Amino acid sequence: MNKFSTDLVDLFASEQMFDLTEEEKCIALADLEAMEQHMEKIDRIPGIKTAAPMTHCLDDFMLELREDEAVESTPIEDLLANADEVFDREIELPKVVNG
Repeated sequence: MNKFSTDLVDLFASEQMFDLTEEEKCIALADLEAMEQHMEKIDRIPGIKTAAPMTHCLDDFMLELREDEAVESTPIEDLLANADEVFDREIELPKVVNG
């Protein structure tokens, strides 16, 4: 017995405030049935009901942050020397949007 029907797809669509064509309803119904089949396969995995949920794909994952170190930045004049057009410490770019 199928748990999904076109009426259920219609209900889902109306709750999300959009309409589906008949073709889209058939596609959505097929997708829901495929997801249900995958979930049934997952449910058949031995011990799946007692498995603890994971918070990360690597259980022994340790995040090590580096120390913050203040470093001297590149002087703005050196950076602006690479630009074709500069105006008051800003790089001028060509207009790309008509206005």
